[in-house]
Amino acid sequence: SEGEARGVVLKEDPPPPPPKRPVRMCRRCNSFKPPRAHHCSICRRCVTKMDHHCPWVNNCVGIGNHKFFLLFIFYTFLACGASMTAVAASFFKCAHAGHGGCDQNPREVLYAVGLVVEGILFGLFTCCMMLDQWETVSSGMTQIDRLKGDTFDLTERPNVNEVFGGDERSGGRQNGGNTACCNVVNFLPVAVKFPASIRDEVMGFCVPCYDTRDMTDKNGEEVRSMMPEIV
Repeated sequence: SEGEARGVVLKEDPPPPPPKRPVRMCRRCNSFKPPRAHHCSICRRCVTKMDHHCPWVNNCVGIGNHKFFLLFIFYTFLACGASMTAVAASFFKCAHAGHGGCDQNPREVLYAVGLVVEGILFGLFTCCMMLDQWETVSSGMTQIDRLKGDTFDLTERPNVNEVFGGDERSGGRQNGGNTACCNVVNFLPVAVKFPASIRDEVMGFCVPCYDTRDMTDKNGEEVRSMMPEIV
């Protein structure tokens, strides 16, 4: 250009301001609805990254308690395996004790048969649940997301650490996220911890800066325009 020919460096135009992000307000509980949150009609509140409402625990399974739900079905599966092992060991002992070596009354036999049936049923049920939940955790797509047909760009989202937590020292959300499953602490019923720098992003808890314009999203939810900054 003419300015370059004269050796004058022209000042570039400033970049355009970042677009305002829409923020949903729940029509039912009239509160801020974080991204990927769903209003549960049973709990009567919005749950961030809600997977489903579980009647076994009488609560919703979401970002705050997904780890404890996984541990619940995992511990139940281990309990079924332990009971089956104990019954099998008892039968094996009776079978090799000889005639009259294991004289049990019919009530004890009935209890043992019932324990075997319950162990098989709940063992298979929890095994299927663990496989389904692990697919949910590893893919980052909850049951609600699948029902709605929503898709998300999860290539940079460490899905496992969003459930089990993590810190910057052990990898956190910055090393791909799949290292969290190898931590022994994640198999213990302790609270999930996130770095302070990403806690608001993961949990969806923030105080948005609203302007005066309102709109409606594709699902009919009330939407307000929010500036990119967070206070």
